[in-house]
Amino acid sequence: MFKLSFKQQVFTGFAISLIFVLLSAITSFLSVKNLQQDATWQSHTHQVINTAERINLELSNAESGVRGYALTGVPKYLNPYHNNSNLVLITLRELKQLVDDNPNQTRRVDSMETLILLKLNIMKETLLIQNTSGQEAARKQIFAGSGKEAMDKVQRLSHEIVSTEKQLLIERTLATNKASTRTIITVVGSSVIIFGLILFLFSYIRRTFNEQKNTEIQIRKNNRRLSQLSEENKEKNWLLSGVANINEVMRGVENMEILATRAVTEICNFLQAPVGLIFLTDPHQKQLNLAGSYAYEGMTPEQKHYRFGEGLIGQAALEKQEKLISNFPADYLTVKSGLGSNSPQCIGLYPIIYKNNTIAVLELGFLQTPNEVTRLYLTTISEIIAIALKSTEGQIEQQYLFDQLQIQTAELQTQQEELQTTNDELIYKTDQLEASEEELRVQQEELRQSNAELEEKAEQLAERNEFITQAREAMSIKAEELALSSKYKSEFLANMSHELRTPLNSILILARILKENKPLNLNDEQVKYAGVIQNAGNDLLNLINDILDLSKIESGKIDLDIESVSTEEIKQHLDALFAEVATSKDIEFRTLIAADTPKRLVTDLVRTEQIIKNLLSNAFKFTPAFGKIKLQIKLAGDNQRFYNSNLAEAAQVIASRLQTPGSGFRKINKNLFLKLFSRLMGPPAEPTAAQD
Repeated sequence: MFKLSFKQQVFTGFAISLIFVLLSAITSFLSVKNLQQDATWQSHTHQVINTAERINLELSNAESGVRGYALTGVPKYLNPYHNNSNLVLITLRELKQLVDDNPNQTRRVDSMETLILLKLNIMKETLLIQNTSGQEAARKQIFAGSGKEAMDKVQRLSHEIVSTEKQLLIERTLATNKASTRTIITVVGSSVIIFGLILFLFSYIRRTFNEQKNTEIQIRKNNRRLSQLSEENKEKNWLLSGVANINEVMRGVENMEILATRAVTEICNFLQAPVGLIFLTDPHQKQLNLAGSYAYEGMTPEQKHYRFGEGLIGQAALEKQEKLISNFPADYLTVKSGLGSNSPQCIGLYPIIYKNNTIAVLELGFLQTPNEVTRLYLTTISEIIAIALKSTEGQIEQQYLFDQLQIQTAELQTQQEELQTTNDELIYKTDQLEASEEELRVQQEELRQSNAELEEKAEQLAERNEFITQAREAMSIKAEELALSSKYKSEFLANMSHELRTPLNSILILARILKENKPLNLNDEQVKYAGVIQNAGNDLLNLINDILDLSKIESGKIDLDIESVSTEEIKQHLDALFAEVATSKDIEFRTLIAADTPKRLVTDLVRTEQIIKNLLSNAFKFTPAFGKIKLQIKLAGDNQRFYNSNLAEAAQVIASRLQTPGSGFRKINKNLFLKLFSRLMGPPAEPTAAQD
């Protein structure tokens, strides 16, 4: 005796029910079809009866017309004759067609046809006698009973036909009643059986209904929570991307003006602000000086310097609070391009504060009022910019002190050499003193003078040693400040990791639950979307881990996980991640693998897909609707130029080529673009990615 699962039991019950329903439907169909046939035959019988009676009526009307005309001589009495003499033949042919399935009835109709034709000929003879011999001769013809025998035979045959059809009607009615009774019994019996099966299935399914209902409620709650987390994650991803970009552009810069220019350029590009300025505080002159700008022209020398409290920039620096200005004249500020010009609708002033001191002021022009997420982004990066500015300032001061220390060390070495020379001379003179007391007395004065000079130089040496000690202490203080800045930076990234990982882990758990689809209430497309969400979340988690690994960030090196991967797997990952993006933006997206491309390659799958995803994200960002994006994975050509020695020495290199309708970048910037990936140093089989 085998046991069935709940699913199998339900399917088995439904299958049995469907079989009974099918049998009932077939039986009912056959019964209904028999009923329809019986009803058709009943209708046919009534039609034969009506047709036979109509023949008698039409023939009688024709005979009455002839008699009326012969007796009265009035022509209007012939109207019934003219109307029915031809009509009776048509009706007779109709009757013959109706009874062609019954040989007995057909013989009767044939006999009736002969008699009717005979009767019609007698009527014609009567009319002919009326017209040729007169009315009296026609009356005699009628009173003689001419045609009566034929008429009686026609009526008798008609009566036989009607009687036969009525007998058939009785038989067909009985057959119909039997078929109807059989159909009712079949339908009722099948209904009782099906109803019993349904009651059994209902009693079995009801036991799990409450649990499934609770599961459905929980899934709906999870879906709403997932939707909310997705929105929050989207904003945090955007914020994290902006923070990572600003960190990237400011890393390794040792010049304050270059650092400020890169920062304001990245902020304007990320926020799509058409114009921006950044002013740095000069602590010695206690004023703000222009250090970097973006898309701004026509600035006068007076606009490059502001004291604290002077103008809106100075007032923002003094109050240490951001300011948004929207009500200003239309010609207050104009941003120009080759195609035209436009005026920002809002100007924002954002002081950059470090240890409660304003060290810079950022001024941005917006085409519309910034939202809360934008303001949170500016607040977040202001701390990062402040740390970067102070760190760069500390590095510059440290380099200056180091250069001064080098100069002082060189001077001290020179003085030590001079002192050594003086000591040698002193030893030589002492030897001369031992040789001759006279020379000793003569040289005593010289010795005193030498000692005085030596003491003076020793004092100078002590002063220089004290200055060197002070310089070393200053370097130590700057090193502590730099370590403190790095600590703040690490703490900020650590705090951000907890805020980002907590909702991201929830998204991954919920996406995994949806992807497993244990309740089987999601279709294949929804399960596919859940898988895409889970894969994207895992990629984001790996990206967060790399960003938060400070040792890798500071050293500029990232460890690679080299393994053998399938090119088809890379294609499937990219298609699953960007197919819906292409559909939503009406962009034709295709991923092609060349025929000569190896099926497997040795590389870091995560880093390779990360590079291609970055290129595809930029491509989708700047490709308009109805555009085309094509990603081709193939072997690199023999004339391909490599910027990595490992790639140049490899036997085979896999290249990913991305084609978009965009303008791309200039060839002179290609080296700079490829250097951004120089940290991903791997084995010779590592693939490269190039964007047209």
